[in-house]
Amino acid sequence: MHDIKAVYEQVVAVREDVAYIKGTLESVNDHEQRIRWLEKWKWGLPATLLTSVLAACTIILSQVGS
Repeated sequence: MHDIKAVYEQVVAVREDVAYIKGTLESVNDHEQRIRWLEKWKWGLPATLLTSVLAACTIILSQVGS
């Protein structure tokens, strides 16, 4: 009987370890998603701003030339 109790306690300990690892992995995945979202804004915003400024300059120059 003593051996069965020891095995059960080890199984419970492994189960807790697996639950902890699962939570850690979910946290890492969430962190990766946030980093990717920030990178999109980091590279997307300057490109959008540059396009907007060039479009505005084109419109202004076409109005001045008319």
